[in-house]
Amino acid sequence: MPQFLSILIILIPLWLRAQGELTVTVHLPAEAPSGALHLALCPDDDAFRTVQGCREEVLTVRGDRGVLHFPHAPAGTYAVKVFLDVNGNGVLDKNELGIPQEPVGFSNDAIGRMGPASFKDASFAFDGTDAGIDLTLRVPPRMQQH
Repeated sequence: MPQFLSILIILIPLWLRAQGELTVTVHLPAEAPSGALHLALCPDDDAFRTVQGCREEVLTVRGDRGVLHFPHAPAGTYAVKVFLDVNGNGVLDKNELGIPQEPVGFSNDAIGRMGPASFKDASFAFDGTDAGIDLTLRVPPRMQQH
């Protein structure tokens, strides 16, 4: 039993050190209205496509940025996707062609081709120590100032 306790005493701090806070700062363009940021922190491609298995947060924003914190995030590879829910219905509105009608963004400021950004393009390594990433929302053409 004393050996087991000794091992725990050594391993617990190592395990705790492998988890840190990931801070995501979302920059909103001037033409983006206020609303609720819906952000998903996803650990793999399947989760990124569906959000099942992602850590999700919602934050009401007014102004040019929103900051979301994910405490106790284990080290790993992640990708972030976010949208600004302008009308408050809780979902990303799309037109009949599937094109987002609300501001969207992805980690690495990745851009999709004929659809959302891929996990590969949006993914980043998180080493488990406190760190932050920044991304910028893209505003759909119908919201852009002319």
